[in-house]
Amino acid sequence: MVLQQADGAFHQALEQHQQAESARKLKIEEVKKAHQAQVDALRKEIDSLEGEYRKGDARAIAEYYGMVLDRANYPDDFPEQRRVAFIPESKQLVVEYQLPHPEAVPSVSDIASPHQDDAILPSLDITYGHTAS
Repeated sequence: MVLQQADGAFHQALEQHQQAESARKLKIEEVKKAHQAQVDALRKEIDSLEGEYRKGDARAIAEYYGMVLDRANYPDDFPEQRRVAFIPESKQLVVEYQLPHPEAVPSVSDIASPHQDDAILPSLDITYGHTAS
């Protein structure tokens, strides 16, 4: 009797585990499909932008260089307000950038040359508002 109960409990637990494992595998497949759909959509968007860029489309060129500027690392005090435009007639990229106030930029106070490798390194004066003489 105890053996039959244990065997029944085992088979019930095994069936529950198999159902849970099947649900888990199904969920993984759903997540993979959703991820692949996102990747495909992004690749299509990138290919479209590249095609328009190569054709000389002003919007695509400005968008591309805007993305390049977005990826740059700027100091915390650096304002990131900018406008980018491409003028097809002159093939000029125009970038309008709001620069930080000069007091927000540390100035170089002197140059040091370590004896080990003769590299020239700027020594920053971290006192804001310092003006070079």
